[in-house]
Amino acid sequence: MVYNDLLFAGSEDGVITVWKESFEANPFKQVAAIKAHSGSVLSLAVGIQKRRLLFSSLRMTLSGGHSDAVMSLLFWDEYLFSCSLDKAIKIWWSANQDGRFEAVYTHEEQCGVVSLFGMLDAKAKPVLFASCCKDSVIRLYELPSFKLRARLFSRREVEAAQIGPDGQFFLGERSGSVGVWKWLLLAKQQKVDTQ
Repeated sequence: MVYNDLLFAGSEDGVITVWKESFEANPFKQVAAIKAHSGSVLSLAVGIQKRRLLFSSLRMTLSGGHSDAVMSLLFWDEYLFSCSLDKAIKIWWSANQDGRFEAVYTHEEQCGVVSLFGMLDAKAKPVLFASCCKDSVIRLYELPSFKLRARLFSRREVEAAQIGPDGQFFLGERSGSVGVWKWLLLAKQQKVDTQ
């Protein structure tokens, strides 16, 4: 995961390694290695509220957490989203001064959820993308209602997703393929705005 000029990577032995962008011969310099868990670190997310937070997962330890491995984390607009092989997407929020997060909503899927990411559509409305294991469908949910807006179909399960420039997003499939998608309405909206 990349945040500003830092690169974070989780490992099977529970260590999170942090590299900082460097302008020397090697483009990145290791600045920290944090022993975070006793098992594999499956996902990372950075959150900014009153302070910067780094979230990592193997199994959720927040109160009311998941019952299986947490596969993806997303910090978006003061909320932490988590998804798990237990078929749940949970939304967490910290109303306390001590920074403790509590589950405020749980959405159930038909199978385990392996990947989450979010984007704003052409009208600046938040849309959550969720990829489940055992199918090749990415579900797009309008937030905060969790109303199913659309489905994207790929050849195999989508295990990774990343937002790109100009309304593009990339979906990494289990087959080894990377799908490149773009919000068409976003492109039309931008065209209208420039005229």
